[in-house]
Amino acid sequence: MKKIYLLLFSAALLSVPAFSQTVHVVNTSNFAFAPNNIQTVKVGDTIRFTRVNGTHTTTSTNIPAGAASWDQPLNATSLVYNYVVTVPGTYDYICVPHEALGMVGQFVVQSVAPVKMTNLASVLVEGKAKISWQTASEENADHFSIQQSIDGINFTEIGTVAAAGNSQSLLKYSYTVNNVPGSAAYLYFRVLTVDKDGKQQYSSIILLHLPKAGEANFVKKMYPNPASNGDHVHFDFNAENNGLLDITIFETTGRKLFSMPITAVEGANQTHMPLPKLRKGSYFVQFSLEGKKQTLPLFIQ
Repeated sequence: MKKIYLLLFSAALLSVPAFSQTVHVVNTSNFAFAPNNIQTVKVGDTIRFTRVNGTHTTTSTNIPAGAASWDQPLNATSLVYNYVVTVPGTYDYICVPHEALGMVGQFVVQSVAPVKMTNLASVLVEGKAKISWQTASEENADHFSIQQSIDGINFTEIGTVAAAGNSQSLLKYSYTVNNVPGSAAYLYFRVLTVDKDGKQQYSSIILLHLPKAGEANFVKKMYPNPASNGDHVHFDFNAENNGLLDITIFETTGRKLFSMPITAVEGANQTHMPLPKLRKGSYFVQFSLEGKKQTLPLFIQ
């Protein structure tokens, strides 16, 4: 009987994470957390820090009163750390050895949501962007703020839609963006729910591919350039799906010198990697993502 009791007790311990509503995966690789900012966490959700490569930590810095702090290694023997959220508020965390290199992150935990939102989507119809969503329930909801971004980071309100207020039925909503930026290859949208007491709840961020997306350069910025040996080179790029960005450095003669895969998450990505030791001169950096390739010059001073 003791053995049965111990097995049942162990199973109960292992099942604790199942009570969480949603698991948000944060990958750690290439001196960056990806994604490094999550705005859609709710009490009861799990933040799952996953080691992809390297030796890192996930260490809380500024967290809400009453929340449990954490300081966990992420390395070859500690691949995953799950943090179950119990207190609403803003959580800041770092990788201790790589904080100076910009390896920091944040997630925002909302209290009980006034709206249970589902099926958020966007589609391009006759040059106009249509944003649609549904609510499975509403409690004291006032309105929805539709927000747009061209980089997935900086959002601007472009319109509002009145909410039903209180409902336990499935309701459908939509908003049409008549003036889609002509120069953009991608647009990002999110919906902010505001209740009558001022409480706010962000939706997830969705990516809309515009006609220029197929021909657009997915790497938006590479810096510093010129760079020096010992520098970390930063990359801003867009990914249409989760995957890997393969980075390869070539001499101008075409000889391959260095290659590294970097984790890509759907939407806007900001990451960096250490430069290998290179002689002063000119090089080419080739980026490969989802079958597309892009090449940029790199100068070492």
